[in-house]
Amino acid sequence: MISFSECRIFVGSSTRPDVGQWFELPITKAQVEKALRQEHILDDDSTTYISDYEAPFKIKPNDNIDRLSAIVASAQRAMALGHKDKVLIDLLDSGVIEANEMIDATVSQLFMVQGETDARFAEAVIDEMGGLESLGTEELAQYFDYNKYAHDLLQGDFVHLETSGYYVEMK
Repeated sequence: MISFSECRIFVGSSTRPDVGQWFELPITKAQVEKALRQEHILDDDSTTYISDYEAPFKIKPNDNIDRLSAIVASAQRAMALGHKDKVLIDLLDSGVIEANEMIDATVSQLFMVQGETDARFAEAVIDEMGGLESLGTEELAQYFDYNKYAHDLLQGDFVHLETSGYYVEMK
């Protein structure tokens, strides 16, 4: 898997896309053009053409190099804020965020918790909200399992009188 810290593009000219150089992103279009002109790959009659890439998002041959660099720089700023590269790629792949210049700002606005299981995830969300006491009675009631609670009560101080249907607490 390619990470945002390893993004690069192979750029040639529109007349000779197979002859070019690899460039690490972020880089400006002006820097790419200067390097290609120095190597006599780009002339006045041609434009830059991306014929290959290594990035965690799709790059088209005529994509704007400055915009691609802004995307990578934004992702790198998000990583500098503590967001893991793998999480950013998962967010992109799942469609939660888009590959644009605002990755760092978008990710910073997301509420994210990590949990190994769905139950751990739910615990983390409730903890983040301030604990069970932050949930309303109605919300708690819809998740409460009365059968399990009854089972636990009957393992303790309660007895079920099956003939009459009563439950009696033994004191």
